[in-house]
Amino acid sequence: MTKIPANTRQKYLLRYLATQSHDKKLSEIYAAVAHYYPQEQASNSQRMLQRDLEKLRNDNLIELTDNRCWKIGKLPFDDMDDSTAIALKVLQIFDNIPLDESSNKDLDLLFASAERKLKKSKHLQRIDEKIAFKPWLAKRQKPSIHSHVYDDVLSATLREHKINFSYTNAKQQTSNKRSISPLGIFFYRDMIYLVGYSAEQEPALRHYALQRFTNEPIEVIKNSTVEYPDNWQGLPHYLLHSSLFKDAPNKKQTVKIHFTNQYAVKNLQDAPLLDSNPTWQTLADGSAILTAEFLLTQELVTWLLYYGCHAEVLEPASLRQMMIDEVKKMMGVYGV
Repeated sequence: MTKIPANTRQKYLLRYLATQSHDKKLSEIYAAVAHYYPQEQASNSQRMLQRDLEKLRNDNLIELTDNRCWKIGKLPFDDMDDSTAIALKVLQIFDNIPLDESSNKDLDLLFASAERKLKKSKHLQRIDEKIAFKPWLAKRQKPSIHSHVYDDVLSATLREHKINFSYTNAKQQTSNKRSISPLGIFFYRDMIYLVGYSAEQEPALRHYALQRFTNEPIEVIKNSTVEYPDNWQGLPHYLLHSSLFKDAPNKKQTVKIHFTNQYAVKNLQDAPLLDSNPTWQTLADGSAILTAEFLLTQELVTWLLYYGCHAEVLEPASLRQMMIDEVKKMMGVYGV
């Protein structure tokens, strides 16, 4: 079983207790949430549960009654109306919030308050049976970020203070100290990155994945101000040229794609591509040609491969060659 981070377990505990109509004993709670804990040794799992409950109590989110039962405490958003509670529940179901759970205590409180509100309504308490989210392929667990990291990094970035921190290199798996000027934060594929600059490091300007910050405290140097590289042109410009998006061009080109699957065409027309100026030419056989503006990136190739033989690049020749090269590599992998 994959180990579930403590902050994720505590989130589920909070939401579970928020939906209960009466106080719960430790054994009752464990029976309901045991699947979030390692199953090898029940005694160790129960002690882990006890520590999670104590953490929530220390945060003043739950209470321990005189008869040793646990219950949700007074939440700051208990007076929300039904429409707000429904909106929050839908947001929770879709789970599209990119921030690490441990950095979103206020959101966890909102979700717990929404659970409590909906539980009081005969009709609204069954919302989980009425709304669902089907992830594309497999749903990924977000990387675990130590509880203090996001808040400290965000605060230092917004206030333009330098920071010292310990960071684990992805390749070497060794930790060392870093001293940087935090210049910006961006989200990409369920991960959070900090863009930082230090003239004493190579490369001087780079990004850091927040899940690779160690659990050591981040030192925010409050009497400092950040330094910018001479060629700094802002976060959007950095992202265009970042090594994370290796070889990404910075100018869009007109792309023509022949989609032969009518369902794919309808889906793309119902949910138009943003910032691409798409136009469609429907052919007699029901297929269609999409003309749009794209950056010719590896991500574009990956997106087109999703449609398999139902998407053929007509123009430009360079993108068509990128698709051919990728297909040849795939054929080599499969020994074709």
